[in-house]
Parts: sequence; structure tokens; C-alpha cells
Amino acid sequence: MNLYNSFRYCSVQELGEDRWEAVSAINDSFHEMKVRTVVHREEGYKLGETGGYRIITVEGEMLRCPHDLCRDTLGLLEGLAGMELAPPVRKKIMEKVAGSLGCRQLADLVLEAVRGFIQAEFNKRGQHIPSPVERRWEFQKDVGGSCYMYSKL
Repeated sequence: MNLYNSFRYCSVQELGEDRWEAVSAINDSFHEMKVRTVVHREEGYKLGETGGYRIITVEGEMLRCPHDLCRDTLGLLEGLAGMELAPPVRKKIMEKVAGSLGCRQLADLVLEAVRGFIQAEFNKRGQHIPSPVERRWEFQKDVGGSCYMYSKL
């Protein structure tokens, strides 16, 4: 007997003018919701860190949730506008969006977007480096020690 299913995704797009958008979503046994996070991206910070982004807007949508009352938490996302995604970003997002008066699922989707921005940064910064070996050497100084592939050079 199946008791629970969960599927998540995150997609990051470059909007231009140093703006990026992440759409993260969950579809599980209780929820079907998505969050759209738009950030301003600054260059020149250490890859793998969360600094370098400032939230412009965060919008959420709940197509399915355990109770209609849950939709009241969508307004909490507006409180993230202007936040710099710098440590302790996880704690700041959880305090503003989760907790007894919030929604852990919405907070997790925003955090998924943060992880998406970091991964997209790898792709963006690595586009000009055609050789996988050269790419490893370039990123080793940023993420070596936290990623097996970049630590074993």
C-alpha cells in the first residue's frame, strides 16, 4: 500500500538585465504548489555561496493543499522581497515563511530556488570554458572540499 509520493522540480531562466527567475514546484500526496522567485544577480562572488543575489519578488500558487486555510500563508512570500541571499539565508527564509504561522512547503520551495540559482551559476560561469578538465580546474578553488568531483583533481 503506497502511503506517500512526492515530486519536485526547479527551473532557472535568465531574464536579462542581471535578473534570473526560478520556478520551483512540488506535487505530492497533499500539495500541488509552485513558487516563482525573481532575483537580481551580482557578479564577482565565490561560486557555491549564496551571496550575490537579492530577491526582487516571490510569488506562490497553491492548486492543491490540505486545507483552504493554507492559502493564507502565500502572503508571507511578499516579506522576502529585498532579501539578500547571503548566510544565514536558510534561517532567514524559514523564519519568514515557515513555522507555526507559515508553511514549511513554501519555505522549502524558496530554498529550492536558492539552490537552483547556485547550480545555474555553475552553468553561466562555465559556458565560456569548453573543456571539462579546464572547467574542473576553474571551479576547484570555489567548491573543492565540498564536492567530490572538484576535490579529486
